[in-house]
Amino acid sequence: MKFGVAGIPLDFKKHGTIRGIKSIKDLGLDALEYPMGHGIRLKPETAHRIGASGREYGVEISLHAPYYLNFAAGDESIMKWSRALHQTVELAECMNASITVIHPGWISGNDDRSVCLKRTIENLGEFSSETIGIETMGKLSAIGHFSEVLDICAATGHHPVMDFAHIHSLHPLQTKNDFSSLFDRIESVLGHQNHFHTHFTGVEVKNGEEKKHLPIRGNEPDFTYLAETCIESGYNITVICESPELDRDALEMKKIYSSLLADSPERSQ
Repeated sequence: MKFGVAGIPLDFKKHGTIRGIKSIKDLGLDALEYPMGHGIRLKPETAHRIGASGREYGVEISLHAPYYLNFAAGDESIMKWSRALHQTVELAECMNASITVIHPGWISGNDDRSVCLKRTIENLGEFSSETIGIETMGKLSAIGHFSEVLDICAATGHHPVMDFAHIHSLHPLQTKNDFSSLFDRIESVLGHQNHFHTHFTGVEVKNGEEKKHLPIRGNEPDFTYLAETCIESGYNITVICESPELDRDALEMKKIYSSLLADSPERSQ
């Protein structure tokens, strides 16, 4: 199980991403999801340097595509979104990223949900299945609820990215079985997965959907259930922390996992 952060923690941002990767490793973390949620501002030469730094320090690099991409769109804007995702994937290749995570889209106006899902599948089908991760979403109007992500991935060959806070916002995760059933459903629909790229944070839920991220401690979902599930089943998983306390909570999750693993001597990973 690898633990990482969504972006460079605040204490290290003044040093920039390249040096920040070393700082992440020095903390005892293993992964960085480079955020481009608010736009594509990264140059290819910088992406190469980020990838080189990740390799040097043994930090797994992933990339999050802009939030504004909407592959459920039914108008000419889809060409713009496709160009932006192609550009994002090219930058991910420059940095040797393990995966490019995307939000698949959202429902606009009076569009029918099933029609939007069909459009999303068609529009994402043109991209290589080796590099794209489809994130589960936590808003009612978003395309990308857990079952929809399975539909998209089954049709396109892309990879599911479980955001456990988003899943919890729509379907509460309150037991270990709730977590284990997610993995079971993925593998029953998509087959055995060699690796799971995931997001975790506490979350405030309001009116049946995600409102905002919260620290891990004292909030739901409970990371302990995920850790127990992964230890018992031996899943190869990367957990990217998205809480307001990025590095602190990533290390807290690592501490919980290590403690549980120490009590399970039959597990050697």
